[in-house]
Amino acid sequence: FEKEDFERVKQQYLKQDSYEGYNRITIGSFEYGFRLFEDVNFWIKQEGSILNIGRFSANIFGGELNGSAVVDMSEGLNYTAGIILDNMSLTKLCDNIEPIRGYISGRIDGIATLKGSGAALPGLIGKADFWTYSDREEKTKISREFLQKIGGPSVRAYLGDRRFDKGIMSLYIQKGFLIFRELEISNRNFFGIQDLSVKVAPFNNRISIDHLMWTILQAAERAKKE
Repeated sequence: FEKEDFERVKQQYLKQDSYEGYNRITIGSFEYGFRLFEDVNFWIKQEGSILNIGRFSANIFGGELNGSAVVDMSEGLNYTAGIILDNMSLTKLCDNIEPIRGYISGRIDGIATLKGSGAALPGLIGKADFWTYSDREEKTKISREFLQKIGGPSVRAYLGDRRFDKGIMSLYIQKGFLIFRELEISNRNFFGIQDLSVKVAPFNNRISIDHLMWTILQAAERAKKE
């Protein structure tokens, strides 16, 4: 899956609502610290040592997650997957994760490709692209608090929440790390002047996936106690 394939892949999943010869598995919800997915469905068919997941789908924070995967068990565990994220609400995401409640709003689309072997995260590689936009129900906006956390002293002069018209995040997944290829939140005003710009240096910022998952669990525990 590539970013330029987003609309084509999206329409493909909208059309495919039945899979002849596949078995359907349904899960009510999935949580990892916080509730992440609801109405999860898998369409699966096994051919020898190959497990074909023709489609998996789930509701995620007001949006839809779709994808497909192939799992090869002939020599250990090897898998590839493609994932597409459609119309997820950043407001609902933040509302469900207490420590970041109210940080950012807007809709987000994305597309990702993953490949791995075994169960360990260091064996996972891939790439993903995400981008934000506004709709009638939800505008792209970032809170002053979040601006200060990600921008530091350079943005402390801002007095309140800010609208933005460009929010993008592109990353690679390699050896257990998320490596940011591009991360930007910016805005151009009515006169075409850029009055908000938060960026990271390409490839110089990375997050350990293990550390990220542990942080999510800790945040969930703190939220429950509060």
